[in-house]
Amino acid sequence: MAAPLTQAAPDGFASGRDAASLRYDFDIPALPLVQALDRYAMLTNRPALFSSDMVAGRISSQVRGRYSPEAGLMLLLEGTGLRADISSTGPTDAFVLAPVDSHRAKPAGASAFASYVGLLQSYLWGALCGDRLARPGNYRVLLRFEVDRSGSVRRVRLLGSTGDMDRDRAVRVAAERVSLSEPPPQGMPQPVTMLILPDESTSDGVSTRCASREP
Repeated sequence: MAAPLTQAAPDGFASGRDAASLRYDFDIPALPLVQALDRYAMLTNRPALFSSDMVAGRISSQVRGRYSPEAGLMLLLEGTGLRADISSTGPTDAFVLAPVDSHRAKPAGASAFASYVGLLQSYLWGALCGDRLARPGNYRVLLRFEVDRSGSVRRVRLLGSTGDMDRDRAVRVAAERVSLSEPPPQGMPQPVTMLILPDESTSDGVSTRCASREP
């Protein structure tokens, strides 16, 4: 699989609600599709869901130039046999990859996926804020993980480093403590990828949104 979706997410996470009016400077060469999608997520902060089997063996098209997130993604997927179905019904936009020859209607579960992963994102934010080393603020990292049938986060990986090995370990451990009260929607692509961004609103390198959660 690869990237995220979202609900009532703190500002420190990827957000796509206003992204349609934005333009980004893309410089993504032709790459294995999962790598290209990771670069896309890091640049645009846009969530994505797709299965590992779906992207395996596929190569992206190169994308160079200034484009909206939607246009950049369309160019990236050219020639891959995949399309992106955009869901804007949740608190943030998200996209779900599907074969171009599948039914053109947006998957019925797209908004449910977005809502669930948004809830997951909120829980994850709380877990990171609750750990002194893992607290978001001045680091950027891409997390990839799965959610089991009980709603617990499993198999957490950092795609890159926060810049500190101890913090990398703390982020992974904190994420693995996350457990939701409900299972993921049936058919939700896994794993999920989420992007944690630096926060301009920091105090001593820690996001002020973490401080707002303290009693």
